[in-house]
Amino acid sequence: MSAILIAFLVSALSCLALLRYKHMHASFSADHDLDGIQKFHQTPVPRIGGIAIYAGLVCALVYRWFENHDIALFASTLVLCALPCFGMGLLEDLTKRIGVKERLVATGISAA
Repeated sequence: MSAILIAFLVSALSCLALLRYKHMHASFSADHDLDGIQKFHQTPVPRIGGIAIYAGLVCALVYRWFENHDIALFASTLVLCALPCFGMGLLEDLTKRIGVKERLVATGISAA
């Protein structure tokens, strides 16, 4: 099985699990602000879809680690570099209290 197929399957199953069990985490992960010009959802939706994408990426890296260690080492370095940006975005999605400056600093740290 290829790494991209593993990433897709893990991401898809993680998304399904997040949506299936959203009643358990909707109080802190859903976007309840339905008013606004850019809002088109009728019901609150979870804002934590990045977890599923990141989980798929990590599982693909683990698979690739056993297949081609050099490529996996380089790719996992990139994923670790993106971790501050991902973490700050996830924190903002959960708390809705992280400002633009903090997210920009985290993005700068990831880019450095």
